[in-house]
Amino acid sequence: MKLRFITDIKKSGKSCKPYDGERLYIDTGSVQNNKIIDGEMVTYEKKPSRANICVTVGDVLFAKMQDSIKVVQVDDLSQDYVFSTGFYCFRDSRIEPSYLKYLFMSPLFNSIKDGKSHGSTMSAINDDNMKRLIVDIPELPVQRRVIEELDHILSTINAVDKQIDLYRELLASRFFSLFEEPEQSKKWNQQPLDKICDTIYRYPTFYGMEYLEDGVKVIRIGNILRDGHMQLGHENYVYVYDKANSDFPETVIEMNDIVMAVRGDGSCAKRIGIITDEELVGANISPNLIRIKANPDCIKPLFLYYFMTGDLGQARLDAYVKKTAKKNIAAKDIKKVIAPVPPTDVQQEFIDLANDIENVIAVLKKRQSFYYELLNKQLDKYFSLEVQ
Repeated sequence: MKLRFITDIKKSGKSCKPYDGERLYIDTGSVQNNKIIDGEMVTYEKKPSRANICVTVGDVLFAKMQDSIKVVQVDDLSQDYVFSTGFYCFRDSRIEPSYLKYLFMSPLFNSIKDGKSHGSTMSAINDDNMKRLIVDIPELPVQRRVIEELDHILSTINAVDKQIDLYRELLASRFFSLFEEPEQSKKWNQQPLDKICDTIYRYPTFYGMEYLEDGVKVIRIGNILRDGHMQLGHENYVYVYDKANSDFPETVIEMNDIVMAVRGDGSCAKRIGIITDEELVGANISPNLIRIKANPDCIKPLFLYYFMTGDLGQARLDAYVKKTAKKNIAAKDIKKVIAPVPPTDVQQEFIDLANDIENVIAVLKKRQSFYYELLNKQLDKYFSLEVQ
């Protein structure tokens, strides 16, 4: 049977009614692939205006914005969350929720969604273009057979994910045992970032500026991956005029610089990356990021990065985050954050361990990529869409 979105397949979810206490707010930045990885506790009175989708078990959400595959199937736990209006929310008695989830994860659906996305500040698909999408839905027994096969592949991907998480937990535990236990940390010098960094700087650059197909590369929040690595490839970046680096020299990126989001509900002081690839040297940064350059005579850049992304650094940064309508942190406050500065050999000991663990994780990610390719191949096999 062929069903048209929004007319035949009704939008589900509903506007939030007043509720007591706090609920977990999930914006699009809180979702990675098909997992909720973050969130913010909000009261009804102080929730962001975009926090306005309440859901029930069986609803399936996907992020509207272009170049973003973020899908949530609502279960017993997430039915009490509040979701951003940056998601579409659907359900239909003729479609198994898991089948709908896999449809929204499919390369074909996302290719069509991206091609139909528009907008000056953030490109996204709208109701008019969603109405043009028609999906061919098989009978429920066929849907269940498809789900069973795809669940098997996804469970393998999730198993590798858990292995990666365990290695990251090992690294965090090692950092804690070396530097964060009270007895141990008393041995180390403690300094504000302003004293151990050569540069902590952001410009109010590029607001409203037209992006180009080539020129000076601009790093934005979305280019910082959740694991701290940076996206590579020309197609993942936007560009501004050739002389931008002459006009904004303090934010020209160098090797081993740290870049951190300074605005955004799910990103402020949380999305942090370190520049380790020559491809990004000479880029500039968007006004939502800040450039932090460690003084290597005081602290090794990689050690500073692990401090800032660890529990201790996150707690100290969060103390300066302003919880306004849009979370933000000022450069003058970042400079005040206190960091432990152990001897160079202790820093290097941890960095060596971190490099060993990252090498293992890289192998696991290659394995995971293989299974994602297999999943996408099967998704292409089972899902078809039309655009009218």
